Amino acid sequence: MVAGMRLRRLLLVPLLLCVSACSSGPSLRALPIRGYASGDIWRAIVAFANTRGYREDASATDVGRRIFQSHWKGVTGVPIQGRGMGLRNRLYARISRGRADEAPWLVEYYIEVQKVADRHRSLDPRDDDWRFAFQDAHKEEEFVYVMRLALPGQPTTEPGSSATVEPGRTAGR
Repeated sequence: MVAGMRLRRLLLVPLLLCVSACSSGPSLRALPIRGYASGDIWRAIVAFANTRGYREDASATDVGRRIFQSHWKGVTGVPIQGRGMGLRNRLYARISRGRADEAPWLVEYYIEVQKVADRHRSLDPRDDDWRFAFQDAHKEEEFVYVMRLALPGQPTTEPGSSATVEPGRTAGR
């Protein structure tokens, strides 16, 4: 009896951890930026968004507070009917003050993907049918890559690396 209760507790802990992690929303990633004005950083964010199909959501974007949020866009390009439907993503980025000794600016960002919880509603979802699915790590890496190209000379975020990409050069040269 006691062993059965312990087993249930042990099985319950990972389940609770998964539920809390899976149901939470996106978490901000941080990219330190130095050597540029906030306007230059803003233009780089908007350029990334415009070239990747993330249209600015005027009701959520605030240039004065340095917050950019795109409209939701569908995940397309999957040729098989029914695959990719019921998914959408958006870009969120904000520029905030960093630590003066490291980098004066931080770009905090995420690319969130939501899915329709009910498969039967995936072709015609309502606003409350959408749930957080995951953060798109591939697109977030692309965002960092493009920001480094647009704003050269930034510190790398790779573990154990202190190299910077100098203007007109690529990393490793």
